[in-house]
Amino acid sequence: MPSTDVEPIESALRAMHRQQQGEADAFHQLEQLRDELLANGVDGVEQVAQRWPQADRQQLRQLILQHQRDSARNKPPAASRKLFRYLRELQELYGDSD
Repeated sequence: MPSTDVEPIESALRAMHRQQQGEADAFHQLEQLRDELLANGVDGVEQVAQRWPQADRQQLRQLILQHQRDSARNKPPAASRKLFRYLRELQELYGDSD
C-alpha cells in the first residue's frame, strides 16, 4: 500500500473526531445548564427563556418543582432527566442562541 494516499482518510477521521467532540461538548453544556436551573429553582426559568424565547416556561417550572419534590422524598431523578430531554429538544429545534 505504499502508493495509497492516506491524507483523505486522515482528514475524514479528523472531521469525525471534531464532530464527536462537538456533540460531547454540547451534551456537557446542556447538563451544566440543567444543573444550574435546578440549583436556581424557579428563578432559573428566565435563564432558559432568554436563551430560547420559544421555551414553555410553565413546563420548565413544573419540572423544576417536581425535581424539588422528588429530591425531598429521596426519589429517583426522573424530573431531572425530563428537564434535560426538554432542553435538548429546545436546542435541536431552535439552535444554540447564546
